Formats: sequence, structure tokens, C-alpha cells
Amino acid sequence: MIRSHKLEHALRVIKYGVLEPLLSLAVGHTGFLFPARNGFIPPDWMNFAGGGDFQTIGRENVELLKRCAALQPYERVLEIGCGIGRNAAFLAEYLDSGTYAGFDVVRTGIIWCNRHIASQHPTFAFRRVDVRNAFYNPWGGIPSTVFSFPYEDYCFDLVFDGAGALYTADNGPDRDDELNRVVAGGNYGWPMQLGATTAPEFVAPLHVWSRIVAPGGMAFYTGTQFPAAFRGKLFVVLFGDTFSQGPSDRAKRVQLVDLAATPPSFEDFAVYAFAGFGNPVDVAQGPDGSLFVSDIFQGIIYRIRYTR
Repeated sequence: MIRSHKLEHALRVIKYGVLEPLLSLAVGHTGFLFPARNGFIPPDWMNFAGGGDFQTIGRENVELLKRCAALQPYERVLEIGCGIGRNAAFLAEYLDSGTYAGFDVVRTGIIWCNRHIASQHPTFAFRRVDVRNAFYNPWGGIPSTVFSFPYEDYCFDLVFDGAGALYTADNGPDRDDELNRVVAGGNYGWPMQLGATTAPEFVAPLHVWSRIVAPGGMAFYTGTQFPAAFRGKLFVVLFGDTFSQGPSDRAKRVQLVDLAATPPSFEDFAVYAFAGFGNPVDVAQGPDGSLFVSDIFQGIIYRIRYTR
């Protein structure tokens, strides 16, 4: 039987809005009723982090962070949506001199992580945030549009979401520049396939610029100097044509990307509008939340601050 969308939504509200708070009380006060396997693995019926084997996926995600994000054992990590500790449990084996912080909206997950992970690893901390989420926290007190991460600026070396998502730009030879999500073992088509594809053997790009813009440096915004609406969005630099003079109608700019939109949305954030040589090459967030954009030909670093 195929359930209607309304019925699915109602069942989720009952599960996470009514039953989950009661379960969190039971886990917090009678932990012996819910024993962990191997010290930290929850019973299958408690695992809300998604399908698949808890240990296999957790270990694979950590290996992906080490391989693709160059995560080091001394670094400071923040996980957005830490769930019930599927990634944290195996990061605890690797971050021997680093630190970890994770937050989530589901009480049970945070209680479980504090009881079974943080209690054994004092540099690991888990926090529950009451952010409204239609699936996991339907009666949350804080709208996601005004939520700010409960941490100081510039206190983490790596920030990733619960899916361990990583992104990269891909420059085509003379067309079809791409923005891609990094997938372990993924085939992105080169040299057989450029741009958009539906072929099952290739990983389709999230976005394609049909004309050359040469996307370069990228940075997720996590600061507080800009309004809260910028948090979690991606800044990407469009380098443009090498040694070209003056403005470009499509490149020489920094774009703001909302990866949560379907499809991802792109809007110009900062655009070169002066004569002469100049091409932006990279973007980074500073300690105070400002943006810094470097220009390879001018030898200049621009600082961008939000003024009210």
C-alpha cells in the first residue's frame, strides 16, 4: 500500500514530536534497558541516522574525511546534525589530540552520544538544539532561518554535515565547467562526458556553466559578521578568461550558492566592474567572519565586510 504524503507527515510528527521525547527520558534515566553494542552502537530500532550498517558507514565517512578533506588527528571538528553518533564514534578513534563538537535536534541521539561517547572521550561534546524541523523536531522553538551555530567563530578546522558532503569545482577544456559533490569512487566522466548527464555510470554535476567561467576557490560561510541567512551557503569564485581586461558578462565575480535549494540556486555576490587586468582566484573566511578574495594578477587581497 502506498501511503499518502499527509499520512507520512502525520506519522513523522507522532514519532518525533510525541514518542521521541518520551524515549529520550527513558534513555536518559534507564540506560541499562538500552544496552550499547561494542560500547557505543545503539540498537537498530534506535538508529535514525539512515539505512545501512552503522559501523561500516561510520568508518567509511571518516575515511572520506581523511582522504578528501585531509583531516588530521589534531584538528578541531564540528559536525552539523551528529545524529546518534555514527560518525563521532569512529572520529573518536582518530582524533587522538583533536576535539569534536556535534549538535542535533533529536534529544535521544544527544543523550546517547553523551552517555556512550563523550563519557569516554572528554574532548568530545554533544549539544541538543531546539531548531524546528518538519521531520525530526516539528514543534521546535527556533525557526531555522534565525538559528545561529552555538559556537565562537574560527574555533574549528573542519565543518561537515551529517552526510559528510564535500564539493569541488571542475574546469572544462573550453566549455561545461561544473560544480560537483565528491562521491568516493565516483566517475565524473572525463574525458568521455562533459557537463550534464543522465548516464548511470557517471556522477552528474550539481551545476553546469555552459560557457567558460573557470570556477576556482570555494568556502562555506560559518561566521556571524554577515546576516544569519548567509550561514551554511557556499561562496564560489569565477575566475574568467586569463589575461582578459575589464568586466566580464559571466565571470570575474564571487557567487553565492544555496545547495539546499532544488536545483541549487546561484546569485552574484561581488562582481568586478573596473577596467584593466584582474582575475579573482580564491575566497576564504577570516577570523571575524569577513570574506577575503585574492586576485592573482593584481597581487591584491580584497576584504569584504557586511555593513548595516
